[in-house]
Formats: sequence, C-alpha cells, structure tokens
Amino acid sequence: MFSNVIIFHFITKTKNSFTAIGLFLLIWLQSFFILQMVAKTAIVLNALIVAISIIYVLTKHKGHKMLLITSFSAIIMLSFTYAYLDYPIRRISDRFVELSEGEMAKRETRIKLWNSAMPIVKDNYILGVGTGDVEDLLHDAYQRSNISSTSNIHNQYLDYSLRFGVVGLLFFLSILGGALVHAVKTGSYLYFCFTIIIMGCALTENIFSRQWGIIFYAFFNYLLFVFAKEH
Repeated sequence: MFSNVIIFHFITKTKNSFTAIGLFLLIWLQSFFILQMVAKTAIVLNALIVAISIIYVLTKHKGHKMLLITSFSAIIMLSFTYAYLDYPIRRISDRFVELSEGEMAKRETRIKLWNSAMPIVKDNYILGVGTGDVEDLLHDAYQRSNISSTSNIHNQYLDYSLRFGVVGLLFFLSILGGALVHAVKTGSYLYFCFTIIIMGCALTENIFSRQWGIIFYAFFNYLLFVFAKEH
C-alpha cells in the first residue's frame, strides 16, 4: 500500500504522459496482488489510499491532460480487475455482516475477541495490567467466552488499553495524532498517507507486537517526519 503512495508521489512530479500511464499501471498491478491476497483490511485501506491519492494528483495537476490520463488509467484498471472483484467484495461484505451480528456470529470474529477483553479493560482502565500478564488474562477471557483462539487481540488500540490503560492509549493516540497534524501543516502527502495506513492497520492487527512492525514504523516515521519538516 505504501509503495502505491510513493508511486502517486512520483506521478505528481512527472510531466511525461507515458510515464504517468506506466506508473498508474504499476499501481494497478500492486493493487491486483492485494486483491489476490484477499486481505480485507488491506483491500479497504488500499482503495481508500488510491481514492485520496487520485484526488491529490488531480489537485497537483489542474490541467485537463492529467484528468484524461487519470480517467483512462482508472478505466483500464477497473476493466482488467472487474472479473476478480467478486470474491474479495463478497468476503468483505461477509465480514461486515458478521460485525453487525456481534456475539451472534458463528465464526470467532475479531468483534468476539474484542468483547471478551472488555471486562479486563474496565477493571484496569487507568494503568492496565502490564505487559507480562496480558496473554494469560486474555486467554482466560477467551475461555470464559467459549473462544478456542489463542491469538492476540487483533487491535493495537485495545492491546495498549489492556497493557497500559487509558494513559498508554492516550499516549499512543497522541503520537499518531501529532503525526497527522504535522503532515497536514507541512503539506506532506507521503507522511499523511503513511500515518493513515498505520492507523487503519492498527484497527485489526497488533502491528507493534512484532519486531518488523516496530522497525518499519520507527524507520519510515522518522524519515518522513524529517522530510516533511524540510519540505
């Protein structure tokens, strides 16, 4: 997803029509691979980022030429991708139905995991339970809710609420919120989209419970922050 953001940034810099069309096709290729993965959060976030990026490109290039290139590229991408949209869209719609069913859903959905963890959050809402006791308490809560899963909570915001309470959650939100404010103030499209992607992924995954997630965010967040400051 973030690579698509970078490509859109290059599109705003190019004045060659054929280069712009080639970059749009590269975005389509990467988006097509995301569709093949049938990763629901990634598909929704990628669609949101592409929509925001197209608006950004048209804002940067106010001429009719870029509008025609964007429209032509969008038509090509949609025509080649249409046949493969049915299954991913059906999967996404099924998940929304399960979310609306809540505890009545047949599968062990993320909403069930989240609901089972809420009593722990309510009992330790100020400072949380600490980093060492989360998994044991969480798995006990799963068993009480007849959930066989032994996975994490699949929500970074809720995970920090469990570990560090409201204090830790507010600190985490202040970091993301500060990044968004800085991106808007400096007009950094790259930093803004990067932060939106991180915030969206954090809704369904514990992205900072793994080393790769921490390294990825720390590296690009610092790099984009400095770039935005200079920009």
